[in-house]
Amino acid sequence: MRILATACGSLQRVTRGHRPRRRATTHLVGVVALRVAVCAVALACTARRTASTTQDDSSAATAESAAADSAGRTTSDSVLAPTDRAVVAATAPAAPAPPQRVLSPLADTIAQYLVFAPTVQTWFLAAKRGKRLLVDIGRVDTDVRHDHHRAAAFAEAVGARSPLPVGATLRLFHLWGQDTVAVSGFGDWNGRIVATVKLSPHLDSLVRAAPSAFAAVERVDSAQHAAGGADSTVARDTSAHGDSLRHADSLRQADSARRADSIKVATRDSCAHDTLPTDVLARAAVVRDSIELWLRSQPPPPYDRLLATEKTQSSQVAGCFGGGNRLALAVDLRAGANEWVRERAVLLDTLGRVTTLRIDDYRFKGHDFLAVLDPNGAGIDGIVAKGVTEASGATVILALGPHNRAARWVSGFAWESR
Repeated sequence: MRILATACGSLQRVTRGHRPRRRATTHLVGVVALRVAVCAVALACTARRTASTTQDDSSAATAESAAADSAGRTTSDSVLAPTDRAVVAATAPAAPAPPQRVLSPLADTIAQYLVFAPTVQTWFLAAKRGKRLLVDIGRVDTDVRHDHHRAAAFAEAVGARSPLPVGATLRLFHLWGQDTVAVSGFGDWNGRIVATVKLSPHLDSLVRAAPSAFAAVERVDSAQHAAGGADSTVARDTSAHGDSLRHADSLRQADSARRADSIKVATRDSCAHDTLPTDVLARAAVVRDSIELWLRSQPPPPYDRLLATEKTQSSQVAGCFGGGNRLALAVDLRAGANEWVRERAVLLDTLGRVTTLRIDDYRFKGHDFLAVLDPNGAGIDGIVAKGVTEASGATVILALGPHNRAARWVSGFAWESR
């Protein structure tokens, strides 16, 4: 600005010093035009700087006003419901994880072949394996039983990387009710990483005597027991055991809340698990044959090589499925190594009435019904099944909801044919 002012002053003095002469007329006109142009540029720069300063001051004032408003806002829009707070907590940046424990060289090598469930997962599946109830928490892709050194290194790696540490409290939803247990150790079973739990003597005897046993496992929060679920996203605790429960973080609470909202269970069923009448079983046999005939009347497999391996697979379980339904029946037509599967499932009530059962399992095409249990304490039996697809399968628990919809609640102990 000073340079421009000096230029304008100099030009003014030049014009004043020159008197009109005929020979210098053209020169003076050029000087005057130059003076006018320089002064116009100076005025434009001054106006632009003033406008920029005003805009910056206005933006700063707006930002300060917004900050003050957000700090002191008390309207209802700023208050979130418990479920909303859980979702916000799940989407908020997580706290920095504690540094991982340093492993021995062999344990560090084995840790590279371990695949665990996500750390925010709250539901797992437990099944009886070798007269023990084991919880599936991941997969191991290497041999860990070659010698005792590898076994010890495997135990070290799992103890350092497992999403369920030793002492974590779990709630079991099994055929005989609910129990609260704690993780006691780790192991492997047919390529799966499993957690062992300390059962009560009564439940342990039931598991040992039963031909098969399954359970839906929930990692719980002790705040639910202390506060009665006032601020928790999952308020469901009818366990007879009063063991102290371990705090879970907000991410696990949000996962349980979303899972509870994703499958709305039907009204609680008050039926008793007793023997079905013989006429209901006879009706189920007739319905099974009818479904098989209907499946075979549909278009065959798309490839001729599958026609020779086409076979029928059926299974049924009795339970309390709500609305008077007492028996679940699944009939599959399969070909190849479960490469092609066509499935139909139904529910039968005590009067023999048949209703369609819709199975929502995005991964597995066919299901072999194994047992029933209440997977979430809602009073409606779910179905334990072996889900199968091409060259692979797993154990799944299907939770029943309104309109006879069975959706996968949890799965585990997956396998593949190699």
